[in-house]
Amino acid sequence: MLPPRHHIDVWLCYENEISEELLHAYWPLLTEAERTKALRFHFAADRNRHVISRALLRTVLPAYLGIPHQALSFRSDQFGRPSLDNPEALAARLDFNLSHTAGLIALGATCDTVVGVDVENASRQQPAMEMASRFFSPGEVASLRTFDGDALNLEFFRHWTLKESYLKAYGVGLSLPLDRFGFRLAAQRAEFYLTAAAEHRAEEWQFAQWRASTDHLLAVCARHDDVVPLTFTLRHVVPLHRSDEVELPQLCRTMRS
Repeated sequence: MLPPRHHIDVWLCYENEISEELLHAYWPLLTEAERTKALRFHFAADRNRHVISRALLRTVLPAYLGIPHQALSFRSDQFGRPSLDNPEALAARLDFNLSHTAGLIALGATCDTVVGVDVENASRQQPAMEMASRFFSPGEVASLRTFDGDALNLEFFRHWTLKESYLKAYGVGLSLPLDRFGFRLAAQRAEFYLTAAAEHRAEEWQFAQWRASTDHLLAVCARHDDVVPLTFTLRHVVPLHRSDEVELPQLCRTMRS
């Protein structure tokens, strides 16, 4: 069944739950090109993440459309953003976005709009202030200077995941400088802002962010300026094995005043 209007499904697949037996079961789901790409990875972790990611796409998306996994067809735009090329997907205006990091793969799906998803392993220590000073907006840099240590690292990733989700929904990748937009974060609330040169209004976009595990952050963005708020369903999935609806701690979301 397709996601209803004003709704986003988010599928979460944790790598430590995927056994060797399941990895072998996923292999036939992949196309020849996808299997060839998998074999090019030097490290097993990267190869397995690729296989799981493709298996997630080829089990979830065909179920929405009522087609076999072999019939699933993709295309990419000038910025490399993938979309579905099947007539059924085009008719339903089904959009998806995939993100992965060490330990977690996430897939967002919705109809009648675009969605961007980003997951990051926030346990990785980053030179947060150095990176923020180079790439973030002045307001975000000033906010981050009020944190230090692990709190700074977490706050950096909170901004980073939200920014990445917007770039992926907007579909322009890193061709849009990261200091051209930003977030003011508070408890349970995020305010999104754009520079004056932006091609659209900040109110056209909605965001939500969760703690997906002790180590992982998840952010979702969708283009949505309707008065009806977006709703979300989070699903913990092991492809070919099980899928359960879950609730995760929500860190923030954009809300209409």
